[in-house]
Amino acid sequence: MIPLGSTSRPSAVDVACRRAAKARGVLRYPGNKARTQRRIRRLYAMISPNDSLLGQGVLTPQRAVRFALGQIVATSNALAAIRPDEIAAGLKRHESGDWGEICGEDQQANDRALLEGERLFSAYRATNGTKFWIITEADRSVTTILLPEDY
Repeated sequence: MIPLGSTSRPSAVDVACRRAAKARGVLRYPGNKARTQRRIRRLYAMISPNDSLLGQGVLTPQRAVRFALGQIVATSNALAAIRPDEIAAGLKRHESGDWGEICGEDQQANDRALLEGERLFSAYRATNGTKFWIITEADRSVTTILLPEDY
């Protein structure tokens, strides 16, 4: 990685990562070089070597966050039935706009809701077969993880 302030020409990977970092708000502290470099390193840690930019082998972040989750809460039934790592994976998919196991019409409704600031709904299935929902309120203040029977 080329340090900030370097006169060398950055590689395509550096350019892609810095653009992604800027888009995600990682480069908010241009006056604090050390903090900015730490944030860029964290961004590099999220990069997958399987992703590519325009088929040229340039690395990009795995999933971009499309909205804020707010406070995350879960029902007791959901916590008992679903492993924490599966909840975390569901939350990552939800915040990146991967709505899971919902029909195309509901996916389009979610995409509209994302633009218009309405409630977002996703449905996923844990490895044990348990279906669970993730709902983010319209004001993005709370995201709830629950089982369908908890609704």
